[in-house]
Amino acid sequence: LEINKQKSSNDPALYGYNGLSMFASTSAKAPVRFFENMGYYSNGINSYKYTGSTLFLDSLFGIEFLLARDPISYEDVLRGKILDNGEVQVYQNPYVLPLAFVANSSVLTYSSTDAQVFRNQNRLAQHINPDLENIFTELKVTNLDAPQGTASTSGDSRFNFYKTYPEDSYTLHLHAQIDEAATYYLYVDSKKNDMDDANLTDQSGQVISLNRSGLTELGFLGMGEVNLELTFSASAADSGSIELRLARLNEAELKKFCLAGNSSGLKLSSFRNDYIKGNFTSPDNGVLLLSIPYDPGWTIRVDGEIQDVRKLDQALMAVPVSAGEHSLTMLFRPEGLSEGILISAIALAAFILAIIGSVLGRKRREQTAPGEIIASDRFLAGPDEEDKQNFAQKSEADLAASDAAANSPEERDQLFDEILSENAEQGWNRKKDITFDKMEQYSKRSYLYPDTTDASDGDSVSAAAESDVTDGSEQTKDN
Repeated sequence: LEINKQKSSNDPALYGYNGLSMFASTSAKAPVRFFENMGYYSNGINSYKYTGSTLFLDSLFGIEFLLARDPISYEDVLRGKILDNGEVQVYQNPYVLPLAFVANSSVLTYSSTDAQVFRNQNRLAQHINPDLENIFTELKVTNLDAPQGTASTSGDSRFNFYKTYPEDSYTLHLHAQIDEAATYYLYVDSKKNDMDDANLTDQSGQVISLNRSGLTELGFLGMGEVNLELTFSASAADSGSIELRLARLNEAELKKFCLAGNSSGLKLSSFRNDYIKGNFTSPDNGVLLLSIPYDPGWTIRVDGEIQDVRKLDQALMAVPVSAGEHSLTMLFRPEGLSEGILISAIALAAFILAIIGSVLGRKRREQTAPGEIIASDRFLAGPDEEDKQNFAQKSEADLAASDAAANSPEERDQLFDEILSENAEQGWNRKKDITFDKMEQYSKRSYLYPDTTDASDGDSVSAAAESDVTDGSEQTKDN
């Protein structure tokens, strides 16, 4: 399904139907270029619209129904009108192809070119089915404004224009002779020249409004003359050129193309946006051509075996197949999805563990009584009995050694003073160490339990330190 006048490039997503128009910021450039070369409207970057389609392209891409918001301005003899409620009209394409069908392997060598829309479509059809003749036949168009004595055309499809008055608008008049009654299409490339209006007048005098750039379906035209008028705005350049091509659709070749495609087409048994399943029969060795833009997220299995997905003009997907009956399954998973899920799971697990650790730590702090002392820290602990005995024994040993070394009263007095000084210094150092330890531990406890205070701790440490110094001095005097 498609709509002949779209509100946006995302109408299929907006209204929830399977269509061709698409806008995506992450779209690859190759499919956009392919659809533009086929004649569709495109911004050349990341979007393309149904505007500019032909019945051949409708058939190739499986567009069976065309919904018209306004009555179409041309005579359509190929599509059948199946609904007209006064607000919309629905037309059905009798030549629609399935989602996938078997094509000649040469289609993998196909490459489209810029501004050659009818040639591109002819070559694509013949790469798919080499038995076809041209589906489109181009006609000669004459420039009625060409000066006398000069060629009426400028090349095969390029026409020059020259403004009579640079500040005014200008209308270019073209002419063509219709030699066979059929459905016709017109392609215009204004080459970025500002064009205000573009119209074609047929043999009956009916005026058909043209797209100012890209393809326009003219519908059924009888034999005779048609005239075209292209009006350039006052802001357009004083002179320039446009590209214009007029072509006739060969209905017999289109019918032949679609009959061959349908005979080898995919018969769907299951269809979702991310999963496709079906069966098909290939008359010869070839490729199964899918009218789906290429995406590396697709995994394609034929008869249960994963296939190497090939590209048609870097835009569509195809897989090699042999003659006979086959089953097809397609599964879509965005590229990088598995890695993304793994990274997200790891991040979520780390977040949960961090929350659990925070909760457990808070509960532990809440359950700890104010002023509780961690035994391993020896918080505010004074010297124990073993430390005192070791200090006393060391003092006695020092005195014994000094007695042995001193031979006179003066020498003994000097040694005694040195021992007192050394013991006093050791006691002072011990006092400083204990005080510093206490201050550090008290600071930690104050951070964890800011409401807990102990005013008597300083007195106990000072008393312990003074006791050590006094004990050492008294033991020295006794000796």
